[in-house]
Amino acid sequence: MNTNSQRVFYGNLGVTSDFYFLFNGNVPDSQIVLHVSDDETSLGLAEAEAAGRFPFATVVGRFEEGPPRHDHLRAFAITRIVPHAAIRERAFAISLKDGESTAEQNWLRAEGQLLGASHQ
Repeated sequence: MNTNSQRVFYGNLGVTSDFYFLFNGNVPDSQIVLHVSDDETSLGLAEAEAAGRFPFATVVGRFEEGPPRHDHLRAFAITRIVPHAAIRERAFAISLKDGESTAEQNWLRAEGQLLGASHQ
């Protein structure tokens, strides 16, 4: 697996006393540990966590080099996180402006806008 390429995953955000992790969704190997390297992404994790117990979120980042951390869990260095509640709100706003698009097109457009350049 090329660990240097950007990847996009979605799933439920979980938290323990030691780390954040993503599970369910399209996450490989059932779970990945989320590693945060900057304050903005850290704020995004806190926002997603505040959205509810095990909220759904989309993350962008890269797998870290080296052996798995925390037993079998793979470390994933995230560069951006967006809670699905925020994507849902943006998709609804898009649907009000563009009545021709499908719900899926609105979702993907909203997700791309909120993930910004890191998703491209």
